[in-house]
Amino acid sequence: MTHRTNKTLYLFMLFCLLLAAPVAAAVKKPAGEVVRAPAPVYNDEDQRRDLPVPPSDPANWQPVSRRLPADAHIIHIGPDQSASIGSGLGIAKATIFQEGFEANLDPGTWSFYRPTGSPDVQWGRSTYRKATGSYSAWCAQNGAASPGAGGDVPVNTETWIIAGPFDLSTVTAGTISFDLWLETEASYDPLQYMASTNGTNFFGWQTSQNTSGFETFTSDLGNYASNDLTGEPQVWFAWIYISDVSTRFEGAYIDNISVVGDGGGTPGVYVLTDDNDNNAWGGTADGDWNYCLFNTDNLHPIEFHIDVTETNITSAQLFLLCNDVDEDTEPNNPEEDEVYINNNYLGNLRGANNEDSTTVFNVNPAFLVAGGRNRVQILVNQGAAADPGDWCVELKRAQLAINGASGGRADCRYVETDKANYDWSETVHITYDIDTTATNQEIRVETNIISPASTIVAGSDAVFVISGGANDPRNVDLVLPGSGDAGQYTVQVLVFDNATGEYESTCTTPITIGGGGTAGVYVIEDDNDNNAWGGTADGDWHYCLFNTDALHPIEFHIDISETNITSAQLLLLCNDVDEDTNASNPEVDEVYVNGNYVGTLTGANNEDSTTVFTVNPSYLVPGGRNRVTILVNQGAAADPGDWCVELKKAQLIVNGASSGRTSCRYVTTDMSTYAWGDTVQVTYDIDTILATQSIRVETNIIAPNSNILAGSDAVYTINGAADDPRNVNLNLPASGVDGVYTVQVLVFDTFTGEFESMCTTLITIGAGGGAYITYLPHFAEEVGAWLTELTLANGTATAQYVTIMLYGDDGTLHGTTGFSLLPFGSVTEPISTYFPTLNVPFGWLKIITNSDCVKGLMRFTYLPAGGVSTLPTVDITSTRLIFPMMETTVIWNSAFAVVNTTDTTANMTAYAYAPDGTLLATASGLQVPPNGKYVNYLTSTFSVALPPQVMLIVECDQMVTGFALALNGNISKIVAVPASLCGLVLK
Repeated sequence: MTHRTNKTLYLFMLFCLLLAAPVAAAVKKPAGEVVRAPAPVYNDEDQRRDLPVPPSDPANWQPVSRRLPADAHIIHIGPDQSASIGSGLGIAKATIFQEGFEANLDPGTWSFYRPTGSPDVQWGRSTYRKATGSYSAWCAQNGAASPGAGGDVPVNTETWIIAGPFDLSTVTAGTISFDLWLETEASYDPLQYMASTNGTNFFGWQTSQNTSGFETFTSDLGNYASNDLTGEPQVWFAWIYISDVSTRFEGAYIDNISVVGDGGGTPGVYVLTDDNDNNAWGGTADGDWNYCLFNTDNLHPIEFHIDVTETNITSAQLFLLCNDVDEDTEPNNPEEDEVYINNNYLGNLRGANNEDSTTVFNVNPAFLVAGGRNRVQILVNQGAAADPGDWCVELKRAQLAINGASGGRADCRYVETDKANYDWSETVHITYDIDTTATNQEIRVETNIISPASTIVAGSDAVFVISGGANDPRNVDLVLPGSGDAGQYTVQVLVFDNATGEYESTCTTPITIGGGGTAGVYVIEDDNDNNAWGGTADGDWHYCLFNTDALHPIEFHIDISETNITSAQLLLLCNDVDEDTNASNPEVDEVYVNGNYVGTLTGANNEDSTTVFTVNPSYLVPGGRNRVTILVNQGAAADPGDWCVELKKAQLIVNGASSGRTSCRYVTTDMSTYAWGDTVQVTYDIDTILATQSIRVETNIIAPNSNILAGSDAVYTINGAADDPRNVNLNLPASGVDGVYTVQVLVFDTFTGEFESMCTTLITIGAGGGAYITYLPHFAEEVGAWLTELTLANGTATAQYVTIMLYGDDGTLHGTTGFSLLPFGSVTEPISTYFPTLNVPFGWLKIITNSDCVKGLMRFTYLPAGGVSTLPTVDITSTRLIFPMMETTVIWNSAFAVVNTTDTTANMTAYAYAPDGTLLATASGLQVPPNGKYVNYLTSTFSVALPPQVMLIVECDQMVTGFALALNGNISKIVAVPASLCGLVLK
């Protein structure tokens, strides 16, 4: 079994659309609940009170004070996060503290608190939303009760994130600022922004007014909630999110915290290249550097001192360059080398076997002697399981960076890897580029792969010369060990000036190793279970099995490690699925996952064909064994001996994982319309990021009912991005149901069997060409939350064939279905009835017919509060849409969706106008993916406050359609209106 993972997050929250907003998974108050009267603000130990209605200006926060209980259990990070690089590196000398959450949080700076009885959720680093960079901090990122990225914070939550203490004793004036994204219940669930000078009594402000995206808030340190923080030797800052007993929302994200003050510490860098002290701290070198020292050596421990001149230290980082730190050479007996500064424990050395590796420690300023001598010790080989002679370490260089100092000449422009997911023992191909402000600079670059536990699992270093801002990338290959803990790892590039040894810059990128992340691919190439589910193969794979066979049904299991499953696809490679060989007696092979029906096999006679099933995540056992069953030849008209099927390979893709090495550049056909019996000439081209790759490509023609009408496969080698198209001829049967069919190209890696990529194009067969296309710009169907029903009506005296294509908001085509409407007939069904085996809760529909008298109407209902609205299908598109009235008041909140009906990314600009014609705001640079949808609240699209009513105009460089809606507070009322056309129109 091959198992790869890729962090892919598909969580969107706009009223059950796919962007952040408070409706999709919100637990709302029952319809008719009495609105509570506002109560006083928090004060001291009051744990949960309602808030006054917030002011219209979100910057006008309400004053509030809190006291951290005396017996509060502070949840610290660590104790050892030493591999992280503090965000204070490289900051200006007036900056006292800066945090962009791009690196692991410093345990000397950050801690957490939640009171007893509060759900187990905790602030943590999140990639789901961020003001800049790749990370922010979200109030519900960590903990057993975390709802997962973009989810709604549990009720009755109180969660603190605390930074400090910071020494402001020499600061005479300054500010603290941060970026905030807030989605919460107005008047009830606040974000509090606090400070303290004793770590117990906190004072500051609170708000429960939603932001429009990320907004920046700044406070004066000299007048912080009527308190003067300047001159204080210890100051803590805290951000607290609190929810009450009902109505859940996504909560708060913070980013780009900056504390800036006049009189702050000056920066300094101290580099040591050799020993300068001894065990008695006499100030004379004893020579314990620059060779591999054991703890049995007479000179042990390794020690040295650094004399600093800075008298006001607000941040510090210690860099230790060592050789041969074998922390992962023997997992049951790792090398553990403890590091202390002035007898304060900082953490353990990090490194790779026989490699030079730098460990970066963020040092609490309180550990340092300002304006004096600071003593560093390394205790070698302290592991409980280790013998004295097991491990040694060589110290080669040390440096202490005070108050954010750095050389600052060399900058890591980027780092990337050849793919996102790796198995153990694989080689990670890394590319990075370093620029310098100097004409030429000799640098030393360390490249490391760092585990979630901050250990270095592989690394190397190199010395070379860079030239200005030249585009001169370097490649490094790091070989992963044979085994380890699955999860998300960090590729880290550290840059040093080689002449001075000073740290210059760093850059990182994530990869996933071994399947323990949020996404995984599991490939099964042979049988592994039996009819009694005993876990032992009974041999029912790799031959054509009838349902009369003693080994029937076909069964196997897949053990997965993912514990949070948001999407899954099951791919079954089978031979000889005769679904269309005999139209009156088709082969019907039913597939079940853990006893849940997911659909029937598709294929072509005597051909290898892969059926792709979208599996409802609720069908799967997270972090456990999942059983798959194939019941062969279940058709009502079939005799037992009519049909058999051979299972050759299976794979389960969890949370969208993919190796990402190949991409299907295009697929085309020689014509767009065919008659039954014709030959379809298919041309496609596949690229790879590797120099060469052996792939297996399946080419299929898929009917609206998902059956494979014709297909073939081929194995061959591709070369990089070479233009090397392939041609395949597929013969259509002599007759069939007229309509729109899909030509599908599936790409697999030959050696691993993993699915790599896919591309499709549409053709028309017979008279069912579908001259008329209408669009349903939105549907939402989620158990317990939203129900969408689609009515289609035939206004003609002849039967009309209808093809429906279902797209996700990201543009993925998730399914095609087709059926006939009786003369003057109609059908009304939920989306799940039209697509029974799909699990796509949000998206849009393309409806193709032969008559403009086939019309549609969507009715969608928000089940918890009973809000209902309808939306007719739209039959024209435009490059310019107008939404005449978008209303945002205390009662209504307006959102809009724009659907890209083309195969090319649409670049979009939105304009908001006041009733008097004044242009209020412009949102440019918006993009809608091919066949995708842009969805957002009006207030989140524009960065400025808007009046209660505006007109919205959207301009695109592709043909689009769309709709607007307004929701009241508990979604008991919904109004949906198609966008009006305001420009070029294309039928």
